[in-house]
Amino acid sequence: MPRWKADEKATLAARDAFPQHAPRVFRHGEGQVLLLPTPFGRVELIAVREGYVVAAERPPEPKYPRESPKISSDTLPHAGQPPLPESIVRHLASNGLHLWKTVPSHELTDVIHSLAAAPRVTDEAAPGGLWCPFLRPLAAEADLVGESRTGRAEQLGSLVAARTTGDPLPDLAGVDGIGKRTLTAWMAQEHGWTVYELPLARVLAERVFQTPIECFLEIAMGAADHLGPNDVLVISDAEIFQRVERLRRPHMLRELALLPRVCLLSRQTSPPQDGVVPLACPGLESYHEVEALVAAEFPDVSFEGAALELLAQSAAYDTVGVIPGRLLYLVRLAVTLLGLASGSPIVLAPDEAANVISLARPAWAEQEEQ
Repeated sequence: MPRWKADEKATLAARDAFPQHAPRVFRHGEGQVLLLPTPFGRVELIAVREGYVVAAERPPEPKYPRESPKISSDTLPHAGQPPLPESIVRHLASNGLHLWKTVPSHELTDVIHSLAAAPRVTDEAAPGGLWCPFLRPLAAEADLVGESRTGRAEQLGSLVAARTTGDPLPDLAGVDGIGKRTLTAWMAQEHGWTVYELPLARVLAERVFQTPIECFLEIAMGAADHLGPNDVLVISDAEIFQRVERLRRPHMLRELALLPRVCLLSRQTSPPQDGVVPLACPGLESYHEVEALVAAEFPDVSFEGAALELLAQSAAYDTVGVIPGRLLYLVRLAVTLLGLASGSPIVLAPDEAANVISLARPAWAEQEEQ
């Protein structure tokens, strides 16, 4: 799987072309470009002598059916084009992409805008669309701070990428605010995947005409038909599996294991169980990482004395380190309490840090006692 690097200029053009989808654009080298999400699913552009060849999961007029074995290095939408390298052909086939058309321009932003003029597929045909009201897309972009957190995201990505039907499910566990979704979104961003979250607490709620288990199985089986080869299904609130009747739990996990790209997010590490690889989500492990996160999220805020250190200590938990969500909440609360006019310099003193700590700490006391 190639590593993709974000292209901010092209991303602006893509979001102008498809504002409702808020896509991002990534590059692999100079000749391969990825857009996702779009009305056509995953879209890739391959540079050729005449411009760019466009391939998509759901082009308006696919050249070949998804199941066709006929896509080869000499099959292009227009005669006279040179063949694509075999490595590119294999990449397109393995990612479920159809050759669509050639755009005769080497200006990437022009090529992206030309895609917006094509007829759209319906929302019902789109992965993660109306077929399941419980699904919600995870953030398309995420910045990850911390060496341990980056390393854990790379491990998670490898576990997801290596899976085939029936292989173990990775389970990323950690307290609220530790950044499980941020870590997962960053992982998907690095691999060029689109992530859809299924909150288990919504699915396994009591309902009148359908049992929670029936609802879950219906969604799991539907996902096999609707999620594309570059979609990752993330099951959050996965600690709820521990409350499911013991005889039914393995069956539910096996249904999920039938899907190609799945991972679990849990608030707590579950007891060892067959078919699940547990991963603990680390927090921030050094003051340098604390400073980097706060500087990225609040570039206009500065701290006097030990103010930031006090906030970081209050946001720390057990042996996992500083919890990013708690730290950012404390800083945001302190800035809000100051009530400064927009554009005014923001400086947080130790007394102000102590004030927000006394306000917020009780909110986390129960979770820390569990």
